[in-house]
Amino acid sequence: MGVLENFKRAAGIGNIAHLVWTLLPAAWQLAAIAALAAVTEHYGYSQLGLARSLYYSSGVVAFGMVSFFCYLRIQQMIGLYKRVSVPNIGARSVVLDKNETEIQNVILGLDLRNDSQQPIFYRLRRANASLAGRTLASDLVDDKNTFIIAAFGGMVPINLGSILGVPTRAGTPSGIVELELDYGGVDGELSYHLNYKATIHIMIVTPIGTKQKQAQIIAEVSKLEHTKNRKS
Repeated sequence: MGVLENFKRAAGIGNIAHLVWTLLPAAWQLAAIAALAAVTEHYGYSQLGLARSLYYSSGVVAFGMVSFFCYLRIQQMIGLYKRVSVPNIGARSVVLDKNETEIQNVILGLDLRNDSQQPIFYRLRRANASLAGRTLASDLVDDKNTFIIAAFGGMVPINLGSILGVPTRAGTPSGIVELELDYGGVDGELSYHLNYKATIHIMIVTPIGTKQKQAQIIAEVSKLEHTKNRKS
């Protein structure tokens, strides 16, 4: 029984030490690793010589850095911060004129994806889009309600609105898509903010073997910023 009790006591101390270590800021953890490596090298040199002291101190640094990387990676995988992305921007509906020299109406939309392992609540703050200098004629974005994105890669489509009278004579019309939203793990506690901006180019193509034209959008992300909201 004495051995078992000592083992349980040691396990408990180890869990407490691990908890305290994970609560330390990243800078403190790196400082602790550097200090431990310096102590190891000092005493290793006095007891074992220069070569072995360098060998053991490098092992301490390697072990500490691997542990630190694993901690950051696990936090990234199980957390919500920076786990909302915009994988797709597309044209939900396109109407061309008879001469195909103008897009009479195009409804732009995008998808929000949850890359975390738990549901994410979000509320839209701002959405804007333009093509060839034309801006949204109708705004379909709901910024009054809070919505949910399912975990493990769940996606939610968002229709931004309609843009009218986009000329195609000059080639490929270009414009921008902007989106801002607050998100978090609990409704009413949206602790994080996403600011997204992309340059878009719309092309009207006819797939091989068909006569029906389709609109394709190429997006070039120019801003993908995640920040933490200040508590009121």
